[in-house]
Amino acid sequence: MLRQAQHDRRLAIKSLQNLLTMYKEVLQSITGISIYPLISFVIFFLFFIALLVYVLVVNRQHISAMSMLPLLEDEPLKPVKSNPSC
Repeated sequence: MLRQAQHDRRLAIKSLQNLLTMYKEVLQSITGISIYPLISFVIFFLFFIALLVYVLVVNRQHISAMSMLPLLEDEPLKPVKSNPSC
């Protein structure tokens, strides 16, 4: 039983290695693909820089007002009208 489990694990690892090798070969054959990781990193970095700038620049009173919105009960909730044709 233990020997069968070890054999199955080895087969799974070998299959995964073959799959990764295939993907690696396919991706290496595409010309100009090396720019995509750089582009994704730049987008990721710019997003967090923009978020940091927003957090540092935003008015504290605005943040306080937005945080209280879920707690305010100015008007009751209106029921959603269902479409009878559905």
